[in-house]
Amino acid sequence: METTSWGHPVVVSGKRWFLHTSFRHSPLILILASLAVPGHPLSAGQANAATQADVRLYRQAPGRTFGVESDTLELDDFGNPTSELLADKFSLLQPAHLGRVRFWGFYGSSFAQVLEPPPISETMRIRIYGDASGLPGGILFESFLVNPSRVATGISIPTGLGPPEYLYDVSLPNTFEIPANTNLWIEIAQLGDINSRFRWENSNTAGEFAVQFPIGTPWHLNSDGQLAYELWTPEPCSGGLLALGLCYMLRCRKR
Repeated sequence: METTSWGHPVVVSGKRWFLHTSFRHSPLILILASLAVPGHPLSAGQANAATQADVRLYRQAPGRTFGVESDTLELDDFGNPTSELLADKFSLLQPAHLGRVRFWGFYGSSFAQVLEPPPISETMRIRIYGDASGLPGGILFESFLVNPSRVATGISIPTGLGPPEYLYDVSLPNTFEIPANTNLWIEIAQLGDINSRFRWENSNTAGEFAVQFPIGTPWHLNSDGQLAYELWTPEPCSGGLLALGLCYMLRCRKR
């Protein structure tokens, strides 16, 4: 093992390792080696990202001015149990597989006297609906997410006492095939916690979103803009190329 002048071990990058093996003359191995960052070993997180790179399909940037409740069970401003769902329309020019969703939101009421902290544990639901004459139609896809990744962005939303904004980043357990040039609706909602009020953040993108208030009543449109989220698809090449390279190396070893 190589060491520095201080006696600390040096981690050899993936590229250098490939070039020092007996497989260095293989065109395939050289291609794989070229994907590594020269002179910089990958951390576990970076390695995972490198082999599972995703491609963004669609984005509506956070507007950071307000948010609307999307929660199956909450207390209204008078302390009465209620519920509300939101859905936002999107379409893609090319077919793709949805495998990851990022969205922005926060918690609490604009009339509360104290900021509402995020729940210790929560379950979120993502649904995809078909389109029915410009409103959400039948459910095409549904996924339940327990304690999805949630990170404070350091930004406060200028409503009420200024609740902190959170970015959620979730990988779906199963992908959903999105057809091209087809209007679909995405719903994101918190499930079943009456002590928490989730609010899906707005996007300043012009347009409208659908509202069901309370749950079970007909959908109607709100023209105050759209909602903040991104849709991603798993990148098909990186992981497959790495696996192909490993298989090739094993075959060469046996020879």
